[in-house]
Amino acid sequence: MPLQSNCPACNQQVRVPDQLIGRNVKCPACGHVFLATESGPASAPMQREHVPPPPPNDDYEDSRQDYDDYAEDRPRRRRKRGGSFRKAEASGRLTAPAICLLITGILWLGYAVLNTVVVVAQGGAENAMKDNPLLKGGDDAQQAGFMLGFWGAMLLGPILGILVTAGASCMLARKLRGLAIAGNIAAMIPCSPCCLLGIPFGIWGLVVLLNADVKDAFT
Repeated sequence: MPLQSNCPACNQQVRVPDQLIGRNVKCPACGHVFLATESGPASAPMQREHVPPPPPNDDYEDSRQDYDDYAEDRPRRRRKRGGSFRKAEASGRLTAPAICLLITGILWLGYAVLNTVVVVAQGGAENAMKDNPLLKGGDDAQQAGFMLGFWGAMLLGPILGILVTAGASCMLARKLRGLAIAGNIAAMIPCSPCCLLGIPFGIWGLVVLLNADVKDAFT
């Protein structure tokens, strides 16, 4: 280890290797030759003091935390927007069959009411019984059964027309999915000339209504 020795001429500290202690050495500053003596170890090289990093800025940490929270929320928001988009798309699929079914229901109801008015104006069930050869000379039970079936069939048309129209309205309003399904089924019952429209539109409406995404569109 290098040692320090003081030059007696200029009092300059000279670093002297330990193997030269007790020998004559030359001062590099003044050139004086002197006997090197041990005066203490050479000072260790100055080490740079370790400076700890500054404490984190609270504002920076808060902003970073907010950013991280936002980054975590983004997939959830995208999923939410995706679910809303699918719901809106499914809701839009109801519009076309609902309008077609509504037109069918209105025509069905109009035809049923008009047919009922015409039949009543022509004498109703009594006139039909007179023209039916099977009922001539029949007993009261047969006549009562005929009249019950006759007026039941006459009322079935307006009832189905109302049901089809109500089902189409529920499809447009996205409410009462069960009634909407019932309206589409009623449109396919072949008891009116309007079933020619009701069968394809009813099948179309049922296919749309039974879709899982469309089911979620109803409230």
